[in-house]
Amino acid sequence: MRRHIMGILAVCLLVAGGILLFIESKDSANDFAASMCLRIGLVLAAIWLAYPELRYIPPWMYTIVTAATVIVMIQPKTIFIVVPGLFLIWLLKPKGHHRKQK
Repeated sequence: MRRHIMGILAVCLLVAGGILLFIESKDSANDFAASMCLRIGLVLAAIWLAYPELRYIPPWMYTIVTAATVIVMIQPKTIFIVVPGLFLIWLLKPKGHHRKQK
């Protein structure tokens, strides 16, 4: 059910962003709203596509990614250290066996 809602929201935001782009307005708020709708819609669409695989990510990995995002938001120059660090953690994480669900 969550995946369906996420897909519907992604399509709605992408359509709203597209409509806002073609409205003739000299208002910067209109451009801001259009860009935000398009960006959030694209992120939701990417999550919608990856949703079945996200079930296999361990919960501690979400915590690490959230902490890394906060660190980069506070100090943007640390992105050159944080992103390779996340990649290294992803490569070195323990490989678990996935059980087949019936």
